[in-house]
Amino acid sequence: MRLEKFDELVRQVYATFGRTAPVGDVKVVIWDKVRDVPDEAAPFLADQLCGRDELPRNVGKALMDAWGTWKSQNPGRIVREHCPHCQDQAVFHCWAQEPEKERWHTFVVPCPYCQTPADGSRVPADLKAMREAGVDIMPPDFKGGPVAYDRWRGYGCLWPAGLDTGTPRPQMRVGVDMRQDARRMRHIPARERQDAAPAENW
Repeated sequence: MRLEKFDELVRQVYATFGRTAPVGDVKVVIWDKVRDVPDEAAPFLADQLCGRDELPRNVGKALMDAWGTWKSQNPGRIVREHCPHCQDQAVFHCWAQEPEKERWHTFVVPCPYCQTPADGSRVPADLKAMREAGVDIMPPDFKGGPVAYDRWRGYGCLWPAGLDTGTPRPQMRVGVDMRQDARRMRHIPARERQDAAPAENW
């Protein structure tokens, strides 16, 4: 939820009960509760709280309860049906070559079959026209995902194309080298060494 939408929601709820909208820490606490709620649910949440007899003592909890009610009434907005075109990835991974250069660029486009808004606010991507224009679109069921596809096609956008993968990488040490500790222990007094050894072996 956008902050301006949240401010509008809070003002409406508190004005209904003749109260001043919260500011400072109280507002931040409520905002943290509902910041991941989409804008489209804000009017429903406001109606749920404004329809009560009195302002809830815990407004954040009341908003989350209303959000749960909205989700139960709008399951299609929460869980989408299976899309056979994009295999439920919601996007298509694409590569396009820069005009008159050998450099390739990678980008994604929303799936035109399952991610096109019903209100027409976004024009769906024309995958056929993109392919005809020279855009390489990764099949959604390609094993290994976009990194493997980029490497297989030799584009070098997500994986260095000239990297030698035939030679095993050298072993990498992670953590503390205990040999350094042994050398350090030799130089501390005996009494301190007795105290340090159990702590390091714990």
